[in-house]
Amino acid sequence: MPNLFQKLAGVENVAAIIETRLGLPQRRTLLFRHQSLNTARTASTIEDFLVVPRPYITSAPPRLIGLLLGNDETAVSVSAADIYVELARTVPYDRFVRADGKRAIAFVDVETNSADSAPVYSNEITKALTASMSCRILHIDDKDDTLWKLVLRRDKD
Repeated sequence: MPNLFQKLAGVENVAAIIETRLGLPQRRTLLFRHQSLNTARTASTIEDFLVVPRPYITSAPPRLIGLLLGNDETAVSVSAADIYVELARTVPYDRFVRADGKRAIAFVDVETNSADSAPVYSNEITKALTASMSCRILHIDDKDDTLWKLVLRRDKD
């Protein structure tokens, strides 16, 4: 039996679907990628997860700019160039962080097929994405019971 917060997360999900259909520009595509090395085959295993419906993605809000994330030695300051993401709690936590503690790589503005249900790869074997911006997850805020709030930082080329 779903509790109240799960029902509210479902309502948030429906609102995201409606906003995406209306063409809200802040609703952008987001893909999470877990990559691990398979020692038996000496090859890497890539697992992609496209967030559907599209999450709300903007630049970092002014209230977060300058905020230190992490402990004292490894603290990172949020800058205006960082990306802020809100997505419904219908997406499981293990899509961001695996059980072994490794965080996923996030790709913003991934090109998708016409049904918006799968990413378009420039090379199907290596799963190289066509036009996207790779980011790393700086912070996952879990204080809201209906939304995940993420802060992403663009990877340097």
